[in-house]
Amino acid sequence: MITRRPGLAALVLGLCGAVAQAREQVQILPQTQAAEQELSAKIALKRYFFTSSPADGVDDDSLPGTAQLGLDYQYLQSWDNLRLRLVVNPRYLASAKRDPRPDFYWDELFVLLEQDSRELKVGRIKEHWGVMETRQLVDVINTYDNLDGLQPEEKLSQKALKLGSSLGPGHLSLYLLDGFEPVQFYREPARFAAYRVQSEAEYIHGADRDGLDVAARYFVSVSDLDIGLSYFKGTNRAPAFRTAGDSLVAQYTEVTQWGLDAIWVREQWLYKLEALDQRVSDSAYNSRKLSVGLEYAITRAWRDADLSLIGEYHRDQDQRLAPVSIFDRKFLLGARLELNDAHLSSLFLGYTAQASDLGNNMLSASLDLGLSDALRAGVSAVLVNSSSSDAVWDALASDSHLALELSYSF
Repeated sequence: MITRRPGLAALVLGLCGAVAQAREQVQILPQTQAAEQELSAKIALKRYFFTSSPADGVDDDSLPGTAQLGLDYQYLQSWDNLRLRLVVNPRYLASAKRDPRPDFYWDELFVLLEQDSRELKVGRIKEHWGVMETRQLVDVINTYDNLDGLQPEEKLSQKALKLGSSLGPGHLSLYLLDGFEPVQFYREPARFAAYRVQSEAEYIHGADRDGLDVAARYFVSVSDLDIGLSYFKGTNRAPAFRTAGDSLVAQYTEVTQWGLDAIWVREQWLYKLEALDQRVSDSAYNSRKLSVGLEYAITRAWRDADLSLIGEYHRDQDQRLAPVSIFDRKFLLGARLELNDAHLSSLFLGYTAQASDLGNNMLSASLDLGLSDALRAGVSAVLVNSSSSDAVWDALASDSHLALELSYSF
């Protein structure tokens, strides 16, 4: 792990000072454009309804529903070919009293400077790597909020300094990451988390919650082929576990990780690939993973709606102490219907199963419906079946549910 240096707070202050000085110097130039500001707010309500009783020992009151208030503020100033962007997105979350997540947090908070093909970003950021529907192997910058559903999509922001520039035919991004947000767990077994996990995690083999990590990604687009090659060295964002009595202890290790993601478009076909090689000083924690997929697009399949047929397959080779994977020999067959209406509504249907035992499977459906420019409604359903041959699938079998979500933006 890299030796810890002064945090990003000092970098932010220094950058803001430099920006202020630069603004004073360019204010006399006629090329200076008027500043633009945007402010919006969003209220979101979400409620879960479970179709069966919880597993033995599981608290059924930990996740009845959530309410969230978010503000999104953006300030933009331009001078000739230099552009400054300030993004301030605070969030307030109200949920069950047993929820370990903080009431207030930053979804994003950063300053971005852009000039031609170069960029500098510093603050709390979110990055999105990867091309697969089921999982994103190479997406390592942010930790996922694993308390919200069986397939969480919400990311926790990461304190980071990012430098980006064009290089040859592609674009290179370099990252300095200040600590990270550990995966959160309920203190007692709960819905979507049927195991008791101790509050104190272990950091071993060079891992450090407050250390500095490094990452890099080179992206190149050649004709119909997009390729991303990524590197990461630091504390793994996904923990392994060891048993301690009747509970588990999360273990974080320092990893050296190489990742590859690619998309190839050929007429109506889209081919996808992600590969990951992750190494630890103790080889018992090493892991190699591969995901392949394809999509077939049918335009105007129904009125103005476009239909995409999706297939994915995952193969993992994890050593005995590596983080537990639920994706090995797992495949997805699904379809997404983009309605192309005024409010960009969509429908998704999916069937996920373990190829080695089709009795372990999950049916999922979700509808994202735009009711107006400001009002959206979401309905999702998940049905989990288990053949009792796999402990992980058994733990999820009682968490089949229906979720309703309503949001209003203003």
